[in-house]
Amino acid sequence: MTSPRRGQNPATTELPDDIERMLEKTLRQEKARQEYNKRPDVQAKRKEYQRRQQAQR
Repeated sequence: MTSPRRGQNPATTELPDDIERMLEKTLRQEKARQEYNKRPDVQAKRKEYQRRQQAQR
């Protein structure tokens, strides 16, 4: 008697709590990225970079 096949890719057979943790981590990263991008010093750097890119063309 053979055991039932779970799936060919072991990464797709993660436990639900692993998936939940992964989603929470992704959401935290996204929120942190948004907060970082709102900072005035970061916005100033981005504008300066864009200005330099325009000057090169």
